[in-house]
Amino acid sequence: MDFGRLIKRSFDYVWSYRALWLFGFILAATTAGAGSGGGGGAASADQYNQQGRLQGVTVRLPDDVIIGVPDGDVRIDFTDQDGIRIELPEDAKYFGIDDLRRWFQDYVPGDIKRFLIAIAVWIGFFAIISLLFRYTSEASVIGMVSNTENTGERMTVRQGWRMGWSLKGWRLFLIDLLIKVPVFIAFLLLFGLALTPLFLWASGGVAAGVTGTIVSISMIIFAIILAFLVSLALSPLMQVFKRACILENLSPVAAVRRGFQVFRANWQNVALLWLVWIATRVIWFFAIILVFIVCIPLMLFMLLPALFVSAVPGLIAGSLSSYFISPPFSWILGFLFSIPFFGFIVVSPVIFVDGLAEIFKSNLWTLGYRDVLELSPMPLPDEGVSAEVSEDEPDAEPDEEQE
Repeated sequence: MDFGRLIKRSFDYVWSYRALWLFGFILAATTAGAGSGGGGGAASADQYNQQGRLQGVTVRLPDDVIIGVPDGDVRIDFTDQDGIRIELPEDAKYFGIDDLRRWFQDYVPGDIKRFLIAIAVWIGFFAIISLLFRYTSEASVIGMVSNTENTGERMTVRQGWRMGWSLKGWRLFLIDLLIKVPVFIAFLLLFGLALTPLFLWASGGVAAGVTGTIVSISMIIFAIILAFLVSLALSPLMQVFKRACILENLSPVAAVRRGFQVFRANWQNVALLWLVWIATRVIWFFAIILVFIVCIPLMLFMLLPALFVSAVPGLIAGSLSSYFISPPFSWILGFLFSIPFFGFIVVSPVIFVDGLAEIFKSNLWTLGYRDVLELSPMPLPDEGVSAEVSEDEPDAEPDEEQE
């Protein structure tokens, strides 16, 4: 495999195939990827003794202590025999500690719970949208470059989006699910097993507890090293699986089988391609710092537009949330909802440049996979070939301007 030519072709597509830029931008923006419930704001009634003091907590103050806020009318009076009294500035109304506790129980917990639920819904919304755009863009970049290699014609953004917004993008998601979920569960169980020797402390013996701790730490270190090695092994395989799926129009299971077949027959070339890919990622890791510094003036210029644009979804989210969450929680939620939009717009120049790097890295594997198949053609798996009509051929759109 001619790696020099491969790198040059990958660069050529980055700079000259402008329809890819949008999908690279989306890839860079979406490829980065607890709080308790609301009941913790107040203590239950059985936590208090008959004098209204929290059991297990004792605060001793002089009998004549009165705390006042400087330049204000708020006073906290510890001298009252009925308990702590808080004088508020509005109408000199006094609140005892029991009144304050009931206020938290009646008002705050319910809103906090709804507030946390709303945050979870917004996070889930962003996660789903991010996944949809990510896999669509990934499938589009792979398919568009391969189609141009086959036909010599360059696709438009609309044609590329239609290619990705199909079963192709869904299959990429299923491949990640098929491989990564079992691996995650396996390592979750492995780390759980590594913690079991700590239960030796329950035996009451110090020697057994220390021994269990040493064994547990050793197993955790082993699990971390193993996780690192497995991630290294999966890194090139996942790229091969996805190219087999998109370029040869295979189902997820058939793409995994095909990927292993291609890797076994060409492991030297795949390993060298993976080293080039890793070197690109390392170089870009340091280069993006310089890009960020260079883009600082442009990001400062984007602050004002970002502020106005992000205010729109923030106001919408705050208004909708006010139907089931009382202010100020609804407006806090709207503010939190606007933050991702604000940050996205401000750093969009850096995301754009990072998107060019994402296109280049994708092109390396797409063109490299094609070269591997040309060097050693192999029959497709007997099962799992998709019956879907090939979407690599763009729709006829005469004289449409290339994006």
